Amino acid sequence: MLSDILDTVGRGPANIDLDTDPNAATFVGIAAANVAGLLPYVETSTASVAATFTAAFSMFVGINLIAFATKKIPLSSHALPAGIPLAIGPFRIAIEIVSYAARGRSLGIRLFANMTAGHALRKILASFT
Repeated sequence: MLSDILDTVGRGPANIDLDTDPNAATFVGIAAANVAGLLPYVETSTASVAATFTAAFSMFVGINLIAFATKKIPLSSHALPAGIPLAIGPFRIAIEIVSYAARGRSLGIRLFANMTAGHALRKILASFT
């Protein structure tokens, strides 16, 4: 079954390369963990809050590091747009940093909620058989 998933991902519409595309590698890792969870008496590792927050935080930090390394100034220029009075500048930057950091936490919460809902739905549907 895992080889079928890997074949499907490899033949995707964009010819995904698992060696260089971190999103495809993340998808395959999550898919493999969920397939392992289908075995009897095996708990799915993606059902824990720690696993989802780790995945969300590492992706958030990785994407931001890569973006900052390639874009440098244009990435952070949205925090202080042109025409803002200098007295408001430090407050605006502080608010932008807090709101941007909250994105990582909200991503972890949404990821956990969606995965937990999927696991609950699978168990509910399995109980009908």
